[in-house]
Amino acid sequence: MLGHLLHHFCWKPIDGVKPEDIDMFENPGLVAYMRTPLEAVATPRLPSHLYKRIAVDI
Repeated sequence: MLGHLLHHFCWKPIDGVKPEDIDMFENPGLVAYMRTPLEAVATPRLPSHLYKRIAVDI
C-alpha cells in the first residue's frame, strides 16, 4: 500500500519552500523531533481516468 501511495503521486514541498531549505537534522531530547516538519503536496502522476476504481461493499 505504501508503494502505491509513493508511486502514484508526484511529491513536492509546500509552496514557498525549496528542497535545499528543508532541515533534516533532529533536535536532541527524549523524543527526536525534526527541526523543520516535513510537509509535502501530492499530485496524481497520471490522468484520473487511468486509475482503476474499486467499489467496496461493506
